[in-house]
This record gives sequence, structure tokens and C-alpha cells, in this order.
Amino acid sequence: MNNIEKLLYIENNKEIKSYGEGFLLPPASKEDIENLKLRMKNTFDMELSNDYLRLLSLSDGFSVNGFNLYGSKIFSNGYFINGLWDANQEFREEPSLNKYIAYGDESSMRLVFNIENSCYEAVESISWDHIASFDSFLELLQYVFNDACIFN
Repeated sequence: MNNIEKLLYIENNKEIKSYGEGFLLPPASKEDIENLKLRMKNTFDMELSNDYLRLLSLSDGFSVNGFNLYGSKIFSNGYFINGLWDANQEFREEPSLNKYIAYGDESSMRLVFNIENSCYEAVESISWDHIASFDSFLELLQYVFNDACIFN
């Protein structure tokens, strides 16, 4: 279990104690993960981050304190979490966004993989202007959690 997974378990348990329910959803099934991988490869010629796929095995997307990690498919049961493929399909309507694969969002930034630069980036949520670059998805996720004070 990596540090992000530990943090998510700890914070989810705090939510359960405080509110009677946590923010983590049931894990994505192996079939849902394989279908997502296939759809992303066929539509965007994109291999997904193994760290992201591992998080889907923990929770099929989640929403907490203004942060959303897209799931293997759309979740709409009391609140909405976009599916990864669905969100990126919508973003393709704007040609300037074709260089990105978005993994999630927060009120002021998005978590993306920049295909042209082969790196993970935090970009502004409206303008998609570059904020910071990272070598791994987990580094990007940790940055957003810290910068946006998701668990502070």
C-alpha cells in the first residue's frame, strides 16, 4: 500500500466516524478496468497510469472536499463523478485540449497527462494553463491534495 492509499483510508475512516459514511466508493471491477483501458487505447491511443488503475481497485473514483477523481464509468447516485473516458471524450470537442488526458479535477485545477510532453501536470481548471509538472501520477495527486488543502 502506497502513501496515497494509506492517506485515503485514514481520511475515509475519519469521514465515516464524523458523518456515518466515507467518500470512497466500491472498487471498480476487473472487467470495468479492462473495459476502460480498452476504450482509452482505442479512442485516444493512450495507456493509463498504473497508479491510477490501482486507485480504481480501491475506489471507482471518488469525490471529497471539492476534489474529484474520475472513475471507470460515470457515477450518479446522490452526487456525480465523471467517468474518465466520458470526461475526455467531452474535452475532445475543444481541439486545443487534445494533448491532454484528464484524470480528475479540483475547483481551481485539473490533473492531466500531457501527451506532447509525456508528463503529468496540474493545469488551471478554466484556462488549462500549466501550473506544475510531475514524473508520476502519484506525485501529481499528492501535489493537488497539498496545494488545494483537500485533507487539511
